[in-house]
Amino acid sequence: LLNQAGITAAQLRGYDREEVTHLAVAVDVATGLADCGMGVHAAAEALGLDFVPLTWERYDLVVPRHVWDGELLAPLRELLADAKFRAAVASLPGYDPTAMGELVG
Repeated sequence: LLNQAGITAAQLRGYDREEVTHLAVAVDVATGLADCGMGVHAAAEALGLDFVPLTWERYDLVVPRHVWDGELLAPLRELLADAKFRAAVASLPGYDPTAMGELVG
């Protein structure tokens, strides 16, 4: 992306910084430690930053079927099916809970 825009890493404040959370990246941008950073929409919105989506990511929880069906993950299965929780996730910018909780394999 930088090459396409004709920008070198040296021109970007904070290019050499690494953070471990999306919110930490947003804080760096909001406080001027960085000109921009990779993160999620919700973190950018939480700090009043502009957001340019680059891609859409899907996250899967990978567990053996007997573990998924067992008592250990029963609370998680209930949470993922809960209408209030799904609505809360849907209200976050950049998140789509449509397939949340569905088995894929």
